Amino acid sequence: MSFDVSNGTGIQGTRALTVGRKTYKLSASKCGVFSGGDGFALIMVLFITALLSVVSLGFLNSSRWNTLSTHNLKEETLSYYLAVSGYNEAINYLMSDKDASFDLVDGEGNFLVDDETPPVTGKRSTEDGDIEIKIIDEDSRININNVSNTNRLKNLFEYSGIPDDEITGIIDSMKDWIDRENKIHHLAGAEDDYYESLDDPYHAKNTMFSIPEELALVKGMTHEYLYGSGETKPLLPLITTFGARAKININTVSSEVMELLGLDSAQIEAVYKQRNEDIGGFRSLNLIPNEIRRKGLNTIASNNLRIEVTAIAGNSKTAAKIVAVLKRSRSAGGYKFNTVYWRESAENIRS
Repeated sequence: MSFDVSNGTGIQGTRALTVGRKTYKLSASKCGVFSGGDGFALIMVLFITALLSVVSLGFLNSSRWNTLSTHNLKEETLSYYLAVSGYNEAINYLMSDKDASFDLVDGEGNFLVDDETPPVTGKRSTEDGDIEIKIIDEDSRININNVSNTNRLKNLFEYSGIPDDEITGIIDSMKDWIDRENKIHHLAGAEDDYYESLDDPYHAKNTMFSIPEELALVKGMTHEYLYGSGETKPLLPLITTFGARAKININTVSSEVMELLGLDSAQIEAVYKQRNEDIGGFRSLNLIPNEIRRKGLNTIASNNLRIEVTAIAGNSKTAAKIVAVLKRSRSAGGYKFNTVYWRESAENIRS
């Protein structure tokens, strides 16, 4: 048996199929062959189907991102209000202070208002998320606006690990930075002519430092010196612009600041022994040894306090952070807090 397919003659759109001795005429559509009009329609159907698929995928992708954005916004909002709640908790804790004549930071770094009230500082988990509260005494740090105390600044920079041949230039530049009249140009310092020659020019401030981070603008100061690196210790935890210029609280000062002030290990240990739970710190200036007082540890109470709150709600990848510096003063029936610095930020803390 043999098969033969050939074009039919005289009949448009047909073909002939020969099986043995018999010949059959078939239309083009029955043979699976499309005419020009039918082929164009098929192409259009396929094109429209592909277009609709792309549009649908785009819509689904957009909906997915919108859903994720809404979820992230919800988590960030919850984190922010959790941080605000922690800040208010810290304020209420400070307002409960029964005796502002002295303040104390214990061996675990908790700021204590009295012997009875449990501290609110530290990390903890709640139903809404994780929160960390810090209360830091600005009067326990080195005030960089006190540029007249060159020896103290020199000790600060040496302790941090800044090379000796750079320290004089940084101190002179700090003095020029806050020089109000702009009349005195220190030998190794810098004035407007230097800062205006930079790629991103600016002027010397010619007044006091407002925040510790402002030190980064001064000639000779680097990001590595301010925030620390493998070769230097960070300056930021040691300095302030808000605290008292000449007084440092012996009840709240850190071991790092005591060391750079010149206290030896025995003196530092003696300070911490006095600050344990049983003794409760230095309750009188007369209890501070003269050799320690002469090195700058000459007060037992503080009025400039920093509150740092970091909060993260649920499974959020973004933490909300609030940093505030408050000046505390007595008022009728309690205390008044004046906010001198406030910063809100979001931090990506989870990978």
